[in-house]
Amino acid sequence: MADGNMACWWFAIVGSIIYVFITFSMGLIAEAVLHFFYLLMAFYGLFNRGSWVEEGVHSSLSAATHALSIALLGILTWISGNLLHKIKGAAVTYLDSFTTLFSFWATWLMVNFYPENWLYWIGIDAASVVLYLSRRLYLSALLFFFYTLLAIRGWLLWT
Repeated sequence: MADGNMACWWFAIVGSIIYVFITFSMGLIAEAVLHFFYLLMAFYGLFNRGSWVEEGVHSSLSAATHALSIALLGILTWISGNLLHKIKGAAVTYLDSFTTLFSFWATWLMVNFYPENWLYWIGIDAASVVLYLSRRLYLSALLFFFYTLLAIRGWLLWT
C-alpha cells in the first residue's frame, strides 16, 4: 500500500471500523482494541504515505529476539486473558488476547520490513479462524483463512 492505490487505505479504514463493532458486539474485547489500532494505522498510512521510503526487506531479527518476544507476549497473553475473563460478556479471552497481542508485534515487524512478520501472521490468522468460528462468525473465519493463505504467499515472496 505504501506505493500503491490510495483506495487501499480507505478500505482499511472502513474494514477496521466495521470490525471494531463486530468484535466488540461478540465479546471479543481485545480484538476490538486491535481493530481500533488497525484503524489508527490506516489513517497513519493514508496521511503519511508520501513519507514512506522503499527500504526493501530488512535482514531477520535474531532467534534470541524472537524467543524473548514470544515468551513476553505469551506472559502478556496469559495476564490479558485473565483480566478479560473478569469482564462480563468477554469471550474466548485467551485466544482473543493471543491474536491481539501477537498482532501488535507482527504489525511492528511488518511496517519495519522484517520478513519473519509473515510467519507470525500465518499463526495469528490461523488462530483467528478458530476464534471467529468459536463465535459463529463464519464469513470472518473464511476471510481470515484467506489472510492465512496471503501470509503464506507473503512469506514466500519476501524470502
